Amino acid sequence: MQLDCFLEFKHHPSYKDGAIPIHKHRWQIRIAIAGNKGNTVSYSSLFAMVNSVLKRYHRVIMNDVHPFDSVRPTHDNIAKYIFNCIDDSVKDLGGQLSNMNVWEDLELINRIERRSPEFDGLDQLSDHDPPTPAIIDAGSSARSKLASLMLYIATPF
Repeated sequence: MQLDCFLEFKHHPSYKDGAIPIHKHRWQIRIAIAGNKGNTVSYSSLFAMVNSVLKRYHRVIMNDVHPFDSVRPTHDNIAKYIFNCIDDSVKDLGGQLSNMNVWEDLELINRIERRSPEFDGLDQLSDHDPPTPAIIDAGSSARSKLASLMLYIATPF
């Protein structure tokens, strides 16, 4: 099963030679899920789980949100951390995260196929950052009824 979703955020990563000015990104993220030995993951469960992970990073300045208030918010770090968070949640649903692809402006910028252990020690469910609601794109009446999920996730064709 695949699920496409979109994440908008701003960040200003700093490097040895200075900081890059704050700027905006809009990622398309495709998550591929496999069931574990006869277990199946329902689309609605996956949708809700991905929403719960991504909504805290949607339309925020990453530098102000845990863990990126202490970890450099580079594209790689953001993608690896999100992969780990989704991987943890998918396992709870009885599935397995096969891979995660990230596109920006139709260009594949990251493909992750396994956990990044350097992020395992971080508190991935920190309570000190309240989740920031995203906005669902009411592309259909069915989607508008899911507004409480508050994240636009496109159904693959």
